[in-house]
Amino acid sequence: MQQRFQFKNHTIGLTSRVANDELKHMDENLMENELVQQRERLIELEAAVAELSKNLKSHKQAQEDIRKSEEKYRNILDNVTDGIYMSAWMAI
Repeated sequence: MQQRFQFKNHTIGLTSRVANDELKHMDENLMENELVQQRERLIELEAAVAELSKNLKSHKQAQEDIRKSEEKYRNILDNVTDGIYMSAWMAI
């Protein structure tokens, strides 16, 4: 007895036993392809997370450097005993 199966826009005419085996094989191939795609996507996401982590660490280091610099110059200005005069010279 021959049956017709519709699978991903393809019509397949096979006997029942062969059809079941063929459909099982197609399902296995689809699952394997999906698994490969998921693994590839996971690798991409892991790389993105690593890049974000690296960027976050450098951002935090830059913030810490700015904080230390501000503290240093604030400390200098707070503890200066002489007057400080700032001027800008303009050439005419």
